Amino acid sequence: GQHEDDFQEQLQAYQERHLQDVVKYQEAIDRQFQSRMTVGEEKERQLQDLLDQQEHLVRTVQDQAQGREEELQQRLRECQEREQQLKHHLQALLNADLLADEGPEQLQRQVQEHLQRVQQEAQQQGSLERRVQELRHNID
Repeated sequence: GQHEDDFQEQLQAYQERHLQDVVKYQEAIDRQFQSRMTVGEEKERQLQDLLDQQEHLVRTVQDQAQGREEELQQRLRECQEREQQLKHHLQALLNADLLADEGPEQLQRQVQEHLQRVQQEAQQQGSLERRVQELRHNID
């Protein structure tokens, strides 16, 4: 009977030890899982931060491009207005009687200067238009 009791006690002690080991093992797994979850969440948050920053940058660049385009459109309008003014002015010069009093060389030179100015403004306008197109293309 004593032999039987000893065996039972040993068995029970072994089972308890085994159970404690299982609990410890389970706790260790839980801890590891928890820390992996935390690392995962941290990485996810960092990624989200990066995405937010990128989105902000994209918006900033778009806003700047938009502003630049509006500025260029404005300058383009000013150039067109100036070109119209110059054409009118040139027409007025050509029509004016006072030109009749001046020598033909001087008249020729004035007309030439005006034409050059009109051409320059037209070229500027053309390059502005191209720039606006580029910006539009970049925004899209």
